[in-house]
Amino acid sequence: MYKRILALAVAGAVIAGALLASVSARTTTATPIAAAAAPIARIAASSTPMKPYNFTLWSKYPGRVVPTAPVNNTKTVGVVTLIYDKLQKETVVVWVTVGLPSSGRFFPQILEGACGSNGSKVYQLPDIVASSHRTGVSSGVMEGSFQGKQWHVSLYRKAGAVGLQRWATSCGNLY
Repeated sequence: MYKRILALAVAGAVIAGALLASVSARTTTATPIAAAAAPIARIAASSTPMKPYNFTLWSKYPGRVVPTAPVNNTKTVGVVTLIYDKLQKETVVVWVTVGLPSSGRFFPQILEGACGSNGSKVYQLPDIVASSHRTGVSSGVMEGSFQGKQWHVSLYRKAGAVGLQRWATSCGNLY
């Protein structure tokens, strides 16, 4: 069972990394991080937002790649890959993000409803700790499937003196 989950997590990371690498291969900026972030930010800021992309992995495992767009005047963009394991009835979630506003901790969540709504929390991934290059990765395994749900993914940062407030840095609809 753990080998299957590990294989699905690696596949999700490879798919997200390949998507970011294919975009960065078309640019000529100084660092790989900047090369990946610049075109994704242009696409996310365009008038035609990127839509989720469905795929099937090894003809058994349905998956979806969900792009996230910046919100609240940030430049944070990313890719969330979800792969459903029909045998275990679990979904592997891998979140890759670039352009975090600063160092610190961010918490990625899957919520009910569309971006901008204050829906109930469906699943929270482990915190993302921003690297010195303002990038981060998180992954987890949630029970059940993402298919046919009206959910969205949001990346939050704690705010306020005691960290009880939160503000979103990026968001993407799963449908």
